[in-house]
Amino acid sequence: MERKNILYIHGGGDVIGGIEKWLAATIGKHKKYEPYIAVVRRGAVYEHFERTGLSVHDLHGGRIKEVIKTIGAIKECMKIIDRHDIECVIGNGPHAWLYAGIISRITHKKSIFVVHNEIKKSDFSHIIQGASFRIKPTLYVANSRFTQKSVIKYLGDKCYLNYPGADRSIYDEINKNETRMSMSRALGIDPEMKIFLLAGRLQEWKGQDVAIRAFRSMKNRDGAILLIAGDISFRKDEKFKKKLLELARGCENIKFLGERYDIPELMKASDIILHTTRTPEPFGMVVAEGMMAGKPVIATKQGGPMEMIDDGLDGFLVEPYKPEKLASLMDVLSEDAERRLEVGAKAYIKAREKFSAQSSVDNLEKILDEVI
Repeated sequence: MERKNILYIHGGGDVIGGIEKWLAATIGKHKKYEPYIAVVRRGAVYEHFERTGLSVHDLHGGRIKEVIKTIGAIKECMKIIDRHDIECVIGNGPHAWLYAGIISRITHKKSIFVVHNEIKKSDFSHIIQGASFRIKPTLYVANSRFTQKSVIKYLGDKCYLNYPGADRSIYDEINKNETRMSMSRALGIDPEMKIFLLAGRLQEWKGQDVAIRAFRSMKNRDGAILLIAGDISFRKDEKFKKKLLELARGCENIKFLGERYDIPELMKASDIILHTTRTPEPFGMVVAEGMMAGKPVIATKQGGPMEMIDDGLDGFLVEPYKPEKLASLMDVLSEDAERRLEVGAKAYIKAREKFSAQSSVDNLEKILDEVI
């Protein structure tokens, strides 16, 4: 059967997060559809897609307020649609959907708006988000039930659910013991130490300060290491980064790794993955990645992670901003290797079935079947 052509549109820029990881992991796994991807604004995201072997179209656009670039990007995208006989346009997030929505209206193509964040009433007063929410797609797709409920509430339309996923093959190919030894040598740490990993952009809502406070109050802190992988993406977060460095001052067992492109290796080499957001995470790609690495994940009890983890069975959930409770759980797990392995094994089984890149793209194809 001939594959139908679809076009993913991404806003581009320099921030690589869960959306970008999901796209890079899934686009190449389509079976029934031929995917193309177009990036509005060239930057680190464009390069990230290229590194994963994807063929990426540069729309040479900019911010929406840059009218000439915006018009040029729309025209360029229309050429791609015509040249490749695209049948459905997919916009990921409000910025990308604003382009995708306008283009789908002009070209009369089917369209999907993939919503990755909870929609709030205040979003409608924001220029980009407000404008994007007023353009109706053929259908909406949400990355979690948590997000899905907000779409139905504020946009009043049917919304399909499609969990993002991590690429299982990447994690399965990593040798845990070899990676742990090489990472320990590179970072100058004892491989016998219990390694806690916190991965993500340094932003206040991500709650890295909660993890630091919890780690510093652990009873078993001297036998453990807290690795913080990630850096700021916006100038406004510089103050928060300084706060984190100050909180960690004097504790040699807390190491800031900066921005890293080897998160799968870091996860496989670690013992426990932390996800300590202050406010609800719409999905939680780090949670999915940690589970795919076969590790016990401790996540905040709110938002998407509540759908991903069965507390105490294949991961753990803690109340937001409760460093003392987090510390207690970290101590318990640092002492119980058997429990870590048991929970990590169950986490891997669930991630393989529900949060893999292949399961995500397979489900999306079922949704596309209803659109095209």
